[in-house]
Amino acid sequence: MFRLLPAFCLAILLGAGCGVSVYQPRTTFDPNDSRAITDADIQKAFQARPQLRSPARLAFYEMGRLDEKLPPTLRALGSVSDIYEIPSLLVEGRRHYETDGGRSVGTSRSVRISLKKLRLLAARAHCDLLILSSTVSVVRSSPNWTMFLAPLLFTQFFVPMLNLEVTLRRELYVVDVRNGYLYRQVRSSETLAKKYVNMFAIGTHRRRLMVRLQDTLRRVTLQQVQHLLAQARRPAAS
Repeated sequence: MFRLLPAFCLAILLGAGCGVSVYQPRTTFDPNDSRAITDADIQKAFQARPQLRSPARLAFYEMGRLDEKLPPTLRALGSVSDIYEIPSLLVEGRRHYETDGGRSVGTSRSVRISLKKLRLLAARAHCDLLILSSTVSVVRSSPNWTMFLAPLLFTQFFVPMLNLEVTLRRELYVVDVRNGYLYRQVRSSETLAKKYVNMFAIGTHRRRLMVRLQDTLRRVTLQQVQHLLAQARRPAAS
């Protein structure tokens, strides 16, 4: 019986450390938001034209895990006069720190939001552009060959028997606040991996990989916004 104890402990460790964790936005668009759409609304959408001027005032809203460094970095762009971070309390009735900016799949209900409401909140702040971001993270952990050493050692927690892989996906929508014109839709995905991780260090490495991925996707976002604003019309000199 005691000979089976190491194998039993190993099975518990592998069950606790391996698997896939998906962390998706806590908000989604309300499907009933389109019930009042008429043919006139569709015709109006066809008639909408770009009317962006530079410098522009931006409104930003994150549907998932908030990248706190993204709004200040956008504000630093020369073609941005200011940025307004729409409070989640006005949109969802709760703050980011109350939900940790997201939810695990199957753990809670998502909150349905309206794009028109976001545009209205941006208009109240006299913003020109609405930037809507939706971020999904996927964390995978799997055993490697060193798992066979765990039953032979007393320090199973220190055996680097796990491989870690973190994927970050972001969808970005840039919308004109005045007429709802969709300037840009960008999908970005990056993956980083770390091999030979022990049970004690898996949390630390996961956070480090997530920070590096956020830095990469932040640069992609800045490039897209900067390229868009570079094409905007500048006011005529008086």
